[in-house]
Amino acid sequence: MGFFELKCPICGVEIVRPPITAHYEASHSDFAEWISHERRLAYYVLFSYGVLILGDVLYERFLTPYFLFVVVAYVFATVVLLTARSRRKIRELRNA
Repeated sequence: MGFFELKCPICGVEIVRPPITAHYEASHSDFAEWISHERRLAYYVLFSYGVLILGDVLYERFLTPYFLFVVVAYVFATVVLLTARSRRKIRELRNA
């Protein structure tokens, strides 16, 4: 398997990287729709990270001295939850 090749996480077919979205749309249309939903959710999560950091900067840490720990915990929790959700969805599609 070369540098630009990978396996489809659902069916295991080896795919060249650039047209992988075409494979998803052709073979796994429900997964392609779910990916677009996940991308939109990721934008909202990144926006919420920015809002938390901006609030911390604007209030110059008057909110609480441990607010940075809250931000780090929030980032860690969202990354773990989104990763678990993604793995569960791929497992469901693989078994279907």
